[in-house]
Amino acid sequence: MYTKDPAYPPARLLTGAKRRQFQRLTTGDIRIQSFADCMVLSALLQDTTTTTGMSGLEALITGCAGLVPTMLAYGCPIRGGIALGFGSSDFIEGEVLSSAQVTAYKLEKEAGYPRILLSDDLVGFLHDHAASPDPAEEYKRRMAHAALSSIDTDLDGKPFLNFLSGPLRKRLAGADYDWLLNKAYVFVAKEAAKWRRRRKDHPDDALAVKLAPRYDLLLGHFERSDLPSPGDRV
Repeated sequence: MYTKDPAYPPARLLTGAKRRQFQRLTTGDIRIQSFADCMVLSALLQDTTTTTGMSGLEALITGCAGLVPTMLAYGCPIRGGIALGFGSSDFIEGEVLSSAQVTAYKLEKEAGYPRILLSDDLVGFLHDHAASPDPAEEYKRRMAHAALSSIDTDLDGKPFLNFLSGPLRKRLAGADYDWLLNKAYVFVAKEAAKWRRRRKDHPDDALAVKLAPRYDLLLGHFERSDLPSPGDRV
C-alpha cells in the first residue's frame, strides 16, 4: 500500500506542518457500540471543523472484511452492512446516531448468508476519491484504492466485502490470515455438507431448506479461490 518513493518519506522523518498533516490524515475516529448480538461500528469522515482522512473508513472496511472469516473460523457466522450517511454523536453520550445505521441494518437483512454488503453510495464515494486528480488528495486516493481492493460484486450483483481478495490477503499476510481462511474454509465445508444431507434426508425441515443453499453460496466463494480444498478434513 505504501511506496519507497523519496517523495513520501517515512513518517518518523516528518517534521512541523507535514507531521501535523500526516497525523490528521492518519487518525481515524471509529466508534464501537454493541448490544444483544449486534455490533455497530462508525467512522467519522467529516465534522463541522475539519475533514478527516480516509484512514478511519479504510480501517473499518479492512477490519470488517477480516472479521467475517475470523468469526467463521471459530464457528460463528455473521452478516452485516456498511453504509454512508449523515449522523451525530451529540444526542446521546458515547453513541452515534446516523441514517447510515438504518441502511446498514437493511443491508444486513438482505445479505442472506454470511457476508457484509455495502451501499451503492458508499462504493461510489470510494470510487470518486480513488479517481480524484487533485495532488493534495493523494493520501485519500491511496486509502480509497486500499478500501476498494476489498470490495467485489457478488453473484447477485450486490457489492460485498470479499475477504478472499488477493490484495486484502497480501495486506493481512503477516497476521496469519491464510491460516484463518483455511480454518474458515473447513468450517463452511462441514456446515454445507451437514445441511445438504439434512435437507436431503428431511425435505420438510424448514431450517435445512433455508441454510443449505446459503452455505453452498458461501462455499462457492472458497472453492473459486486458490485456497487448498479441505479434502478429507471435512
